[in-house]
Amino acid sequence: MENIKKIILFCALFSICTFMRGQNSELILYLNFDDHKENPLLEDPNDRELIENCFTKEIISGNNFEINGLAKYVPGVKNTAIKFDGFSSFIDGNLIDLNESVMRDNISIEAWISLGAYPWNWAPIITLGRYGITGFYFGVDSTGRVGFHVSDGTSTWHECNSKLNPETKVGLELKKWYHVVGTYSLKIVLAISVNGNLTGTYKAKA
Repeated sequence: MENIKKIILFCALFSICTFMRGQNSELILYLNFDDHKENPLLEDPNDRELIENCFTKEIISGNNFEINGLAKYVPGVKNTAIKFDGFSSFIDGNLIDLNESVMRDNISIEAWISLGAYPWNWAPIITLGRYGITGFYFGVDSTGRVGFHVSDGTSTWHECNSKLNPETKVGLELKKWYHVVGTYSLKIVLAISVNGNLTGTYKAKA
Protein backbone atom coordinates (compact mmCIF):
# COMPACT_ATOMS: atom_id res chain seq x y z
CA MET A 1 0.00 0.00 0.00
CA GLU A 2 1.38 3.41 -0.93
CA ASN A 3 2.32 5.60 2.01
CA ILE A 4 0.70 8.91 1.06
CA LYS A 5 1.19 11.98 3.21
CA LYS A 6 -0.66 15.23 2.80
CA ILE A 7 0.93 18.65 2.46
CA ILE A 8 -1.34 21.46 3.60
CA LEU A 9 -0.83 25.19 3.21
CA PHE A 10 -3.28 27.32 5.18
CA CYS A 11 -2.64 30.81 6.46
CA ALA A 12 -3.92 34.39 6.60
CA LEU A 13 -1.28 35.48 4.14
CA PHE A 14 -0.13 35.92 0.60
CA SER A 15 2.43 33.30 -0.38
CA ILE A 16 4.56 33.60 -3.49
CA CYS A 17 6.43 30.33 -3.26
CA THR A 18 7.20 27.52 -0.88
CA PHE A 19 9.92 24.94 -1.29
CA MET A 20 11.63 22.30 0.78
CA ARG A 21 15.10 20.83 0.39
CA GLY A 22 16.42 17.56 1.73
CA GLN A 23 19.97 16.39 2.32
CA ASN A 24 22.53 17.40 -0.36
CA SER A 25 20.23 20.30 -1.35
CA GLU A 26 17.85 17.97 -3.19
CA LEU A 27 14.66 19.87 -3.94
CA ILE A 28 11.71 17.87 -2.59
CA LEU A 29 8.77 20.25 -2.95
CA TYR A 30 8.32 23.48 -4.92
CA LEU A 31 5.19 25.59 -5.29
CA ASN A 32 5.65 28.91 -7.11
CA PHE A 33 1.99 29.82 -7.82
CA ASP A 34 2.93 31.12 -11.29
CA ASP A 35 0.33 28.99 -13.07
CA HIS A 36 -2.39 31.62 -12.77
CA LYS A 37 -2.86 31.73 -16.56
CA GLU A 38 -4.01 28.10 -16.44
CA ASN A 39 -6.67 28.95 -13.83
CA PRO A 40 -9.39 31.59 -13.67
CA LEU A 41 -8.90 34.24 -11.01
CA LEU A 42 -10.52 33.15 -7.76
CA GLU A 43 -12.32 36.38 -7.00
CA ASP A 44 -16.03 35.49 -6.87
CA PRO A 45 -16.95 34.07 -3.42
CA ASN A 46 -20.32 32.91 -4.81
CA ASP A 47 -18.83 30.73 -7.53
CA ARG A 48 -18.19 27.55 -5.55
CA GLU A 49 -17.80 25.35 -8.62
CA LEU A 50 -15.09 27.63 -9.98
CA ILE A 51 -13.14 27.55 -6.73
CA GLU A 52 -13.39 23.78 -6.25
CA ASN A 53 -12.04 23.11 -9.74
CA CYS A 54 -8.87 25.18 -9.37
CA PHE A 55 -5.38 23.92 -8.71
CA THR A 56 -1.72 24.88 -8.57
CA LYS A 57 1.07 22.69 -9.89
CA GLU A 58 3.79 21.25 -7.63
CA ILE A 59 6.89 21.67 -9.77
CA ILE A 60 9.00 18.65 -8.71
CA SER A 61 6.35 15.93 -9.00
CA GLY A 62 4.18 17.68 -11.57
CA ASN A 63 1.13 16.90 -9.42
CA ASN A 64 -1.80 19.28 -9.16
CA PHE A 65 -2.47 20.56 -5.64
CA GLU A 66 -6.06 21.59 -5.06
CA ILE A 67 -6.92 25.17 -4.07
CA ASN A 68 -9.77 25.06 -1.56
CA GLY A 69 -11.94 27.84 -0.16
CA LEU A 70 -11.85 31.54 -0.96
CA ALA A 71 -8.49 32.37 -2.50
CA LYS A 72 -7.25 34.38 -5.45
CA TYR A 73 -4.11 35.16 -7.43
CA VAL A 74 -2.54 38.54 -6.68
CA PRO A 75 0.75 40.26 -7.64
CA GLY A 76 3.69 38.85 -5.68
CA VAL A 77 7.34 39.68 -5.15
CA LYS A 78 7.89 38.11 -8.55
CA ASN A 79 5.04 37.22 -10.91
CA THR A 80 1.99 36.09 -8.91
CA ALA A 81 1.14 34.93 -5.40
CA ILE A 82 -1.95 33.35 -3.85
CA LYS A 83 -3.94 35.28 -1.29
CA PHE A 84 -5.72 33.16 1.33
CA ASP A 85 -8.73 34.41 3.28
CA GLY A 86 -7.45 33.11 6.63
CA PHE A 87 -10.56 31.05 7.32
CA SER A 88 -11.70 28.73 4.54
CA SER A 89 -8.82 28.69 2.07
CA PHE A 90 -5.97 26.21 1.91
CA ILE A 91 -4.03 24.09 -0.56
CA ASP A 92 -3.61 20.36 -0.21
CA GLY A 93 -1.94 17.64 -2.21
CA ASN A 94 -0.45 14.17 -1.96
CA LEU A 95 3.22 13.34 -2.33
CA ILE A 96 3.71 9.58 -2.34
CA ASP A 97 7.49 9.77 -1.82
CA LEU A 98 7.32 12.15 1.13
CA ASN A 99 6.77 10.54 4.53
CA GLU A 100 8.19 10.61 8.03
CA SER A 101 11.54 9.36 6.72
CA VAL A 102 12.20 12.91 5.51
CA MET A 103 12.88 13.80 9.15
CA ARG A 104 15.91 11.51 9.01
CA ASP A 105 17.55 14.00 6.66
CA ASN A 106 18.74 17.56 7.12
CA ILE A 107 15.98 19.71 5.63
CA SER A 108 15.18 23.35 5.01
CA ILE A 109 11.89 25.03 4.16
CA GLU A 110 11.67 28.46 2.56
CA ALA A 111 8.75 30.69 1.65
CA TRP A 112 7.94 34.25 0.66
CA ILE A 113 4.98 35.43 2.73
CA SER A 114 3.06 38.59 3.53
CA LEU A 115 0.55 38.66 6.37
CA GLY A 116 -2.79 40.29 5.66
CA ALA A 117 -3.82 39.87 9.32
CA TYR A 118 -2.52 38.06 12.37
CA PRO A 119 -4.11 34.63 12.92
CA TRP A 120 -5.95 33.85 16.14
CA ASN A 121 -3.48 31.11 16.98
CA TRP A 122 -0.80 29.26 15.02
CA ALA A 123 -1.51 29.18 11.28
CA PRO A 124 0.66 26.94 9.09
CA ILE A 125 2.58 28.01 6.05
CA ILE A 126 3.18 24.32 5.38
CA THR A 127 2.60 21.24 7.51
CA LEU A 128 3.00 17.49 7.15
CA GLY A 129 1.83 14.68 9.43
CA ARG A 130 -0.21 15.08 12.62
CA TYR A 131 0.48 18.24 14.61
CA GLY A 132 2.27 17.51 17.87
CA ILE A 133 2.73 13.83 17.02
CA THR A 134 4.50 13.23 13.69
CA GLY A 135 6.02 15.23 10.86
CA PHE A 136 6.64 18.97 11.00
CA TYR A 137 4.91 22.33 11.14
CA PHE A 138 6.17 25.66 9.75
CA GLY A 139 3.92 28.62 10.42
CA VAL A 140 3.12 31.97 12.04
CA ASP A 141 1.41 32.74 15.35
CA SER A 142 -0.92 35.53 16.54
CA THR A 143 2.00 37.88 17.26
CA GLY A 144 3.74 37.34 13.93
CA ARG A 145 6.38 34.94 15.23
CA VAL A 146 7.62 32.34 12.75
CA GLY A 147 7.78 28.81 14.16
CA PHE A 148 9.35 25.57 12.97
CA HIS A 149 8.12 22.59 15.02
CA VAL A 150 9.12 18.97 14.38
CA SER A 151 8.62 15.50 15.79
CA ASP A 152 11.60 13.28 16.52
CA GLY A 153 9.56 10.17 15.71
CA THR A 154 8.71 9.39 19.34
CA SER A 155 5.78 11.82 19.69
CA THR A 156 8.16 14.32 21.29
CA TRP A 157 7.60 17.74 19.72
CA HIS A 158 10.48 20.21 19.38
CA GLU A 159 9.75 23.90 18.80
CA CYS A 160 11.85 26.77 17.46
CA ASN A 161 10.25 30.23 17.29
CA SER A 162 11.53 33.57 16.08
CA LYS A 163 11.88 36.47 18.50
CA LEU A 164 9.53 39.42 18.86
CA ASN A 165 10.58 43.00 18.21
CA PRO A 166 11.05 44.42 21.76
CA GLU A 167 9.59 47.78 20.70
CA THR A 168 6.56 46.71 18.65
CA LYS A 169 5.96 43.41 20.52
CA VAL A 170 5.34 41.64 17.19
CA GLY A 171 7.40 39.51 14.85
CA LEU A 172 6.48 39.95 11.20
CA GLU A 173 4.67 43.17 10.41
CA LEU A 174 1.49 43.21 8.35
CA LYS A 175 1.43 43.72 4.58
CA LYS A 176 5.18 43.39 4.12
CA TRP A 177 6.95 40.67 2.18
CA TYR A 178 9.32 38.43 4.14
CA HIS A 179 11.59 35.57 3.12
CA VAL A 180 11.30 33.01 5.93
CA VAL A 181 13.45 29.90 6.34
CA GLY A 182 13.28 26.98 8.76
CA THR A 183 16.11 24.44 8.99
CA TYR A 184 16.39 21.08 10.74
CA SER A 185 19.40 18.83 11.32
CA LEU A 186 19.60 15.20 12.35
CA LYS A 187 20.73 16.14 15.87
CA ILE A 188 17.43 18.00 16.39
CA VAL A 189 18.94 21.42 15.85
CA LEU A 190 16.38 23.91 14.53
CA ALA A 191 16.85 27.44 13.25
CA ILE A 192 14.67 30.18 11.79
CA SER A 193 15.83 33.04 9.56
CA VAL A 194 13.83 36.04 8.39
CA ASN A 195 15.15 38.05 5.45
CA GLY A 196 18.55 36.44 5.90
CA ASN A 197 18.81 37.18 9.63
CA LEU A 198 18.92 34.37 12.19
CA THR A 199 15.99 35.02 14.54
CA GLY A 200 15.61 31.78 16.49
CA THR A 201 17.49 28.60 17.35
CA TYR A 202 16.76 25.40 19.27
CA LYS A 203 18.84 22.36 20.21
CA ALA A 204 17.37 19.27 21.82
CA LYS A 205 18.87 18.19 25.11
CA ALA A 206 21.16 15.20 24.87
